[in-house]
Amino acid sequence: MNFDFRRIQYFVSVANNLSFTAAAREMYMSAQGLNKQIMKLETELGCQLFERTTRKVKLTEEGEKLYDIFDQVVRDYVRGCKDFENFRDTRHYVMKIGYFSGLSREKIIAPIVQYLRGFKRDIIINLQIGEMEQIKEWLSDGVIDMAITNVHAMERWMMNFEMIEIKNQPGYIVTSMCHPLIEKSKVDAKDLAKYPMLISRHLSDMPADSFYKNIKAKEKIYMENFNSLIINLETGPYFAVIPKGFDGNENLKLKYYELPEKMKLNFSTVIMYDANGKFGKTLEDIGDIAEEMDF
Repeated sequence: MNFDFRRIQYFVSVANNLSFTAAAREMYMSAQGLNKQIMKLETELGCQLFERTTRKVKLTEEGEKLYDIFDQVVRDYVRGCKDFENFRDTRHYVMKIGYFSGLSREKIIAPIVQYLRGFKRDIIINLQIGEMEQIKEWLSDGVIDMAITNVHAMERWMMNFEMIEIKNQPGYIVTSMCHPLIEKSKVDAKDLAKYPMLISRHLSDMPADSFYKNIKAKEKIYMENFNSLIINLETGPYFAVIPKGFDGNENLKLKYYELPEKMKLNFSTVIMYDANGKFGKTLEDIGDIAEEMDF
């Protein structure tokens, strides 16, 4: 019997989490796409692997047997991939960098990579683009050596890493050019309370006293990625709070309003890394990058 081993990995992830949503997040794919892959595996095997209800996911007898056979196999496979990757990287001095999809490749990412090449001429750069939640997970799990992303002072996860700030800019209230507020030259908290707000998904777990938790809006809608947020923002009766420095913002049909004085919020574009990681010492030595480069 032959089947796609990748689907076995998907199966083991769902079995470990007993949740398609959690497993999809772990495998960096949609829950719908993951479910389709599991259904294809079930078709290949000729049996049902999970009992699915609206409340829970449970392994069938066949699913438990498949899990017993392949759980350790998948663990060994992942460990083997990581061991070989580490071996390869020690020979070729590869640095893995993850960066937030909203940042400009031309204005921010490329200059940083160029600076690193000048600092370490034999370095090989591998870039991974992702959303802020993915960047956080990649760095926490050791998938990347360095992150280039945006953070806020109230984000707790970043306290575990060293941080080099390369740019700091204020947040703005942003709407489409056809928004009902378009005739106003400035907006206040009462204006915002009348309309739904779009927020990046990763900000949903912020402290209760954070900016995003306290702002009053008709509704708060958490978006899975930055592109979805921007497309909905351009075409719907929503508002969001973002800086002007995201990739391509100057070409978007958006209107920017200054935040009311009591709601001021700054965004920091930062390099983050683990001081005890493979490149900890190297990245520590480039701490003055923001002073040497004009971002």
